[in-house]
Amino acid sequence: MRISWLTPVVLGAVLLAGCADRGDDPDRPATTPSPSGAAAEATLRDYLVAADAGDCDAVKETVLLPEQVECGDVHEQEGRWSAGGVDLRAVPMTTEVVETSATVTVDWPKDPEDVWSLEHVDGSWRVVNADSGDEV
Repeated sequence: MRISWLTPVVLGAVLLAGCADRGDDPDRPATTPSPSGAAAEATLRDYLVAADAGDCDAVKETVLLPEQVECGDVHEQEGRWSAGGVDLRAVPMTTEVVETSATVTVDWPKDPEDVWSLEHVDGSWRVVNADSGDEV
């Protein structure tokens, strides 16, 4: 009767698997983890590095609406973000994520902060708006 001990083990595993976080509402579907704020920051850094390099194709890979990117504007902005020796991979950022939207604030060393909006679409973060100071 070796199988008799297996039944309670399997039953216990099935019961535990059904105990996903549903809060106070048992009819609410199990929650899934929110998209990462660190990943949103990484996308914004990729955007800033690409824009600073004047790389229009790379900028288009980071934005929600790539068809609206004007490559001439991207080329004109080359060097803008790293002016004064700013390390775009290390500039301080803070991120607030609410469901599939993120607000990322860039704390520039010598300039006022910039606030950016990003959306999580199809498994990736995309820059929704270029900050008002960014003409890209």
